[in-house]
Amino acid sequence: MHLKAGCYNINSLTENGGGTLYIDSGPVVVNIAGTGQSTPFDLTGGGMINTVTPKFDPMSFQILYAGTGTIKLKSGASAVGLMYAPNASYSLGGGADWYGALIGATLTDMGGAAIHYDRKLQKEDYIPGSWMLDSFTWKKD
Repeated sequence: MHLKAGCYNINSLTENGGGTLYIDSGPVVVNIAGTGQSTPFDLTGGGMINTVTPKFDPMSFQILYAGTGTIKLKSGASAVGLMYAPNASYSLGGGADWYGALIGATLTDMGGAAIHYDRKLQKEDYIPGSWMLDSFTWKKD
């Protein structure tokens, strides 16, 4: 499946059996609701999320999830992106690779998984939607 730049609202994402989700242009922002799902994000069995242009740019694919379900990345699966799921638990293992950054409540390492943090994320980010003033200070001269 191919996605172009935009915001997508879905309930859950499961990709396994060697399936691939291509990010043709970014940023792609996916909001996951997770209603009635104990595992709202499941990437296993060689599934892959790949940013096509530019390659391996984690800012091109962002996942937002506010629930408490489990995020799975196992069995040779790999993904490039940012996942912000501060209340979720992560279960990683079996040769899985995540390129970018993960934010969550807990992480269980089942062995053989790796998170490859992209240091470029320290200096750059995307803001979905219009820019808004986020801080202000009075300076007395």
